[in-house]
Amino acid sequence: MDGLKGALIIRNREEPYLYRHEFILQLSDWYHNLTKVLIPPFLGPQSFGEDVPFSALMNDIGQYNCTLNQCRMETYYVRHNSTVRFRIINTSAIAVFNFAIDQHSLTIIEIDGSPIDPKTVDYIRVNAGQRYDILVRANQNISNYWIQATIDKYDIWNVYRYASWPVRAVFRYEGAPNVLPDLERLNEMDLQANYSFQEAHFSIDQNNYYFSPPGSVPDSTRQIQVNIDWFVDYGSLWPHLNNVTYGFTNGTTLPPPRGTPRPNMTSPDLFFFTTALNFIRANLSIPLQQNAVTIYHGEVIDFIINNHDNSAHPMHIHGHNFWVLAMGNRSDGDYVPGMNVLNTVNPVKRDTVTANANSYLVLRFVADNPGIWFVHCHTDWHLVAGMAMLFLESPKLIQEQYGMTKELKFCDGVM
Repeated sequence: MDGLKGALIIRNREEPYLYRHEFILQLSDWYHNLTKVLIPPFLGPQSFGEDVPFSALMNDIGQYNCTLNQCRMETYYVRHNSTVRFRIINTSAIAVFNFAIDQHSLTIIEIDGSPIDPKTVDYIRVNAGQRYDILVRANQNISNYWIQATIDKYDIWNVYRYASWPVRAVFRYEGAPNVLPDLERLNEMDLQANYSFQEAHFSIDQNNYYFSPPGSVPDSTRQIQVNIDWFVDYGSLWPHLNNVTYGFTNGTTLPPPRGTPRPNMTSPDLFFFTTALNFIRANLSIPLQQNAVTIYHGEVIDFIINNHDNSAHPMHIHGHNFWVLAMGNRSDGDYVPGMNVLNTVNPVKRDTVTANANSYLVLRFVADNPGIWFVHCHTDWHLVAGMAMLFLESPKLIQEQYGMTKELKFCDGVM
């Protein structure tokens, strides 16, 4: 929401695809206030929920409060019959986007940096924190075509300010006139977006993506289950994972240990990483409010997330990509072992996946990266409110790397 952001692209040493053009395309929602204005009312006892973005941006360019023939928009120049790669990144605080290029198919080749079996679609839905790499064949008539990204207004319950939410750019063939694409085509694109959002009512993520060489998914050695809930504590609404809200706020179930500093929740991951590290180095038990689960090197974890909320949540794990073994549709209820089928043959691998409303996820990953790893909802509003936890992976190896201390020490820089 606040601050600077940009893309870091790590390329394959051996690129399996050939393409002539490559573009990075960041999608984001746009608020007209800073978080110091937006967040306190959201966390307060009179909260009406998350604030709604004023509009959308594509590479920081939007069309808020202007007519199309007067708006600034980005233009992507491509050669006729060439292949174009777009690296699409959703950097939003809350928005789910539908993305499409008029009269062009999109072939998805990577999701969250992991390869998939190429799949050709007319549009994609991208939740906050997710990334999609697509190839587009510029094989239509030499002309100008709309690129459009539309915020799913149905995923934001508080839609009293719904305005200017589609954001557009121009896909221009070399040799095409310097004019806007056909305005009448926008009606067709809007219909397509609305159809996509009807699908999203059941599942935000399009879950028919597959990839994994045979035998690449190891058997599970341990299950960890968490529940997503919202409770009213001390007159305020707080998200919980396993009945604990992450952060020393009015929503905590227990007070913090004596002498523990209160966090600067504008950087919760930094605060809780350093706090957990200090407890590990001092060989002390982690406080309940850290919402930490210890895992050990080499374990194969089945991470089960049951979402009891009426809203979907894009869940992200730091330090690991995971296989998505099962994803329930909206209102499917909790995961039931033996009843809900797990795909261990060719599941997609990613690092941010949507837990649909009143439904479940089953994720599998290998604990092969010692560290203190944040697990959180990628909706910024929910993260700052406390929808997060920690994986403490291989504490002994962490102690070997960072050393031991005789007492707790806290860094003033994150208080």
